[in-house]
Amino acid sequence: MADALRGAAQGLTIPGCAAAAGLPERTLREWLDIDVSFAEALRAAHALAEAHGLRPGAAPTPAALQLMLNAIRKGAAWPAAATLVGISVRRFNRLRAEAPPVGALIAAAQRARSAKGSAGQRRRPPKGTGHRGGYRIMQLDDPLLSPGSQPGGLTGGLGGHITHQD
Repeated sequence: MADALRGAAQGLTIPGCAAAAGLPERTLREWLDIDVSFAEALRAAHALAEAHGLRPGAAPTPAALQLMLNAIRKGAAWPAAATLVGISVRRFNRLRAEAPPVGALIAAAQRARSAKGSAGQRRRPPKGTGHRGGYRIMQLDDPLLSPGSQPGGLTGGLGGHITHQD
């Protein structure tokens, strides 16, 4: 809850606050429905941000940029990442064009995403190395992009399966 309040005080939208807190937006909205004092605190944090000129659609705050870059690095498309922090696609494009360092950070986040994807691929050991046959558990989805997944475990749906390994 503290991370969501911190995000609100930094001018993030409800989806941005949820992402900053590392939880699904639905969970944050449930908290707002259940806990009246938390809902009032979040409204007060948004009012504080508004009073200091930190509102969605205005110039993005460092917190908004960090959240957006993290979302891109984790695999989100840049329009979705911009919308997450309350920046329109048009404003995002203008920001990228007018601030080359921001454009460079976005490009670096995209490269980190693609480098991370290729670095995580494992190759089979060469034949004849004495490797025994057996089974191994494989996880097909990325635990960073699917909040319901637990690293190292099997999840429902396409989360993982067992394959025979020669």
